[in-house]
Amino acid sequence: MGKLAVLKSCFYPGEAHIIKSYMDSHDIPCEVFDHNVGSYLPSNLTGGIRVMVLEKDLQQALELLSEIDETSDP
Repeated sequence: MGKLAVLKSCFYPGEAHIIKSYMDSHDIPCEVFDHNVGSYLPSNLTGGIRVMVLEKDLQQALELLSEIDETSDP
């Protein structure tokens, strides 16, 4: 397995898992780290819930993430 890179840091676990599902649906392996940290004391969450992908997939994942952001604007 290659090196991991942070795709996005999220405040809410649900947001991180939606992004993971979207990446998985586009055949980009993705993992969510630190998702339990914020469930007890969100104010103590320092680095956020990290959505991680392989470094080699980061550029494609960022492009997919920007598509989500574009479609969610009001």
